[in-house]
Amino acid sequence: MKDLLDILHAARRFRQEGRPFVCVTVVKTSGSTYRRPGARMLVSEDGRLTGAVSGGCLEEDVAVRARQTLQEGRPRLVTYDTTSEEDILWGMGLGCAGVTHLWMEPIVPDTDFSLFDWLGRVIEENTPAALATVFAASGNLSDLSGARGFLTAGGQWESTLSGSPAEEAIRRRCQAALEEGKTRSEKLALEGGKLEMLVEFLHPPVSLTIFGGGHDALPVVALAAQLGWQVTVVDHRPAYACRERFPGAKAVLLAAPEEVPEKIQLQPASLVLLMTHNYLHDKALLRWLLSTPVQYIGLLGPWRRSERLLRELQEEEGLRLSEQDRQRLFAPVGVDIGAETPEEIALSILAEMQAVIRRRNAGFLRERKGPIHEGAKSANRFKII
Repeated sequence: MKDLLDILHAARRFRQEGRPFVCVTVVKTSGSTYRRPGARMLVSEDGRLTGAVSGGCLEEDVAVRARQTLQEGRPRLVTYDTTSEEDILWGMGLGCAGVTHLWMEPIVPDTDFSLFDWLGRVIEENTPAALATVFAASGNLSDLSGARGFLTAGGQWESTLSGSPAEEAIRRRCQAALEEGKTRSEKLALEGGKLEMLVEFLHPPVSLTIFGGGHDALPVVALAAQLGWQVTVVDHRPAYACRERFPGAKAVLLAAPEEVPEKIQLQPASLVLLMTHNYLHDKALLRWLLSTPVQYIGLLGPWRRSERLLRELQEEEGLRLSEQDRQRLFAPVGVDIGAETPEEIALSILAEMQAVIRRRNAGFLRERKGPIHEGAKSANRFKII
């Protein structure tokens, strides 16, 4: 998400300055690649880069090709294949055993800017959307290369397809991406031609609400802001609930626990962290949070404290914990990395949150069976079209 925010900022700056640039998008990969489909990078006319499409190994060559694309004035598909042993000796010398397909398109500020308008809406409206980009087209559909379609979670459809016979089929693929919450490269065969496109699931920034503005909240907010998350800090103490204390937060609210339900609206995708260091405040807030649809509730403190909180809520107030409640309550919060300092604890907590968002177990990658990235294919089975 941080990459996307940086790219939008740079694109808008280039537009205001009237400067052309190239948008480079990873549209298809196979084998071992550092970035997945949907990753983007901007290359300005003077060679400045924003974002990344690899771990740094391709960027120099990509910048050269992007500037050539800008001079030619038309988009193109560029492929980097590092699956061959010969590549180590005579090619880029990467030895990564992967294939990356990049869609390079020149952007002239006074012409079509819909891509960045659509990407910006996902953030501004805080709602998921799907974006389809055609990067290969043949037959009677060859003029659709570079065309796009954009579908919001509310069903609003916009496109540059100009009433093409492929428009409805592409819209359906976008709808499927929204329902599945996944990004993938897809092929589409229609009467008279074929298309290959990237269909992206675009999700808004992660929303994290932290209850408690103490010293240990500072590194949590700072690290979450670096990830591009939208953080809200809530505290009942005026000296702690001040904007200057948390420059990376989207909002800082002064509110007592009993006032919180009226001042905050949480969504199913929200993450919540309780670190008030006040037993009664945590108890009141946890009672309310368990009635909300949030996907993650993190509770700071030892497990005995958490067990006591839950037991009292059950015995004194008749709270019934469902299996879903137990699955979304993380107490003690964080992954086991031996964290002791506030900064280490912040890393532990955010690592756990990231694992929950991506539906991973936060284990060692060396112990993972199969590809690191979901849906990755073996490069040996890849066929370039």
